[in-house]
Amino acid sequence: MELQLTDGQRNLYVNQGQAISLEIKLNVSEFGFIWKSVGDHLFFYGTRRNVSRKLVLTREQFSFLEELIKQYKICESATD
Repeated sequence: MELQLTDGQRNLYVNQGQAISLEIKLNVSEFGFIWKSVGDHLFFYGTRRNVSRKLVLTREQFSFLEELIKQYKICESATD
């Protein structure tokens, strides 16, 4: 099962390994501290902790994570 990242209009889907990769890239970015709850959710999902498989983001958060995914080639085809 994949984690759904959504801003209410757009969706990205990442598996557990991709969630960890994305969390690492987010943590070392300028938003790592500010968006700690987003990073925590990605980490907890990636380490198989009991968290929701849906992460609701702001448009800004979604766009930033989407750019990280593209920049670091975390997923080949993650959007719908």
